Amino acid sequence: MLNSGGGPPRLGAGPGPSLGIGGSSGGNYLQLLDNYGRLIAGQEGQLAALREQRAALGGEVQAARQQRDAAAELASTARARTAALEAERRTKESDLHAIKARNDALRCDVESRRAQLEQLKRQQGDSKEGFVDRCMQLEQEVRAVLAEHAAATPAPGTRSGTTPTTATGPGTSDSRNPLDQGPVTVPAALSGAGFGCGGGGGGAPSLVLEPGLTTMMVVEASEQGGSAHKHAGGGGEGLSQEGAGEGGFGSQLPYGQGHTQ
Repeated sequence: MLNSGGGPPRLGAGPGPSLGIGGSSGGNYLQLLDNYGRLIAGQEGQLAALREQRAALGGEVQAARQQRDAAAELASTARARTAALEAERRTKESDLHAIKARNDALRCDVESRRAQLEQLKRQQGDSKEGFVDRCMQLEQEVRAVLAEHAAATPAPGTRSGTTPTTATGPGTSDSRNPLDQGPVTVPAALSGAGFGCGGGGGGAPSLVLEPGLTTMMVVEASEQGGSAHKHAGGGGEGLSQEGAGEGGFGSQLPYGQGHTQ
């Protein structure tokens, strides 16, 4: 009995002796084979579809891998670019700090030079003021010496044989300089040390300051000829020798405008 359990007949089972008895057993086998064929065909179709799905999934996986590699490459490039930008930022910051330090150094140098310039200006101003003060002091000393000599000079005509002489000529004027103090008589100690100008003798020489403080003359009155000798600028040395202790004003006095006979 091939199909005693009521289930489908097993494959490979040969026809039994009852084949001739039941005529429907062959049809059942054919129906069973047809059912198995259709089942196998459906499973093969499903297998083909699954293979196609696997191939599609493999393509998608490959594309995903490529995208992953591209993303990794982009990330690596971005990291490298970020590192480069960070290094550039640090370099620019260091350059900025260096520029600030240089500006501070230049500012300090400018301030120092400005202070030195102001100090030099003050020193020059002080030196100029000192020079002006010294000139005024020398002028006062000269005025004091001239006033002293004028006070020590006797009045004109008090000495015998001495005639005060004033210069006349195209370069003279009646107006007197504030420094003019009148004729100055050379002391007797200096009369023989360079103030004698020939002419023989008689009266003592006298030193006369002309108006304008331009000429100093040594005048000798002679009884015979009465000639007067004038030496322009010659009395400056004697006067400077006499007044050397009061500032040496003789070297400061200008020379005369010429010799007058």
